[in-house]
Amino acid sequence: MGPSSIPLDDIDEDTVHTITARHGERVPAVKELRETYPGLSLLDAAQLVDRHRKT
Repeated sequence: MGPSSIPLDDIDEDTVHTITARHGERVPAVKELRETYPGLSLLDAAQLVDRHRKT
């Protein structure tokens, strides 16, 4: 499965929020998000985490 296999619209925002809230640091949150959505690119995962950390 390639990085572009998962459209960002298919990612549940509540899941991203939960993962981001669970981790105090960015890297573990990005890692878990990519494990949850295996086709998600590193850049997209990092941007999602950053967006949820600011809210």
